[in-house]
Amino acid sequence: MLKGVLLSMTLLATCTFGSPTRAATAEYQQNKTILQNLSTEESLPLDTPLLFRGYDYNNQFLGYLGLTSSKDWDGHAWDYLYMDAYRPLYLEDAGNNKVYMKSGKPNCSRHNYVVISSRGYLYLGGKEYAEAFITYEQSDPIFPQQKRYRFFDRHYRPIGIYGKYITAGLGTTPATWKIIKQP
Repeated sequence: MLKGVLLSMTLLATCTFGSPTRAATAEYQQNKTILQNLSTEESLPLDTPLLFRGYDYNNQFLGYLGLTSSKDWDGHAWDYLYMDAYRPLYLEDAGNNKVYMKSGKPNCSRHNYVVISSRGYLYLGGKEYAEAFITYEQSDPIFPQQKRYRFFDRHYRPIGIYGKYITAGLGTTPATWKIIKQP
């Protein structure tokens, strides 16, 4: 009987106050609506080394996008996208108004495309697993003649940061990116 009462109270609290998953799903659906009929701008620099400067939605500078290496239990090195570890990245046309992100200098030559792990972390993997990102161009709030970009995964989740790691999904602080061409 006590179990039934506790279960009922838990269900009532969840229905009354909502759940973080439900709120996140509503936000992703809103992103889907905004991005559904969007086309990639011609000004997006493709196939050239790029510097990504990250900003939160309050226009606070977060750092430069780069890679950090981490070894797993069997000694395999994985490259994760990370703030303040600058390495040039490239954008490649993925068709349907989407782009792939890739690294010019990965630790493993077969793993140079950005993939999203099951936990939402962005790391380098093979092209067959690469995420095709939807891009949204907007004017820089301080310098309107310059552009900033927002990137979304196939589930319309914004790409941002969690700690210093680049992530998508729950717990991610969404970011905008100023893209600067490198010589």
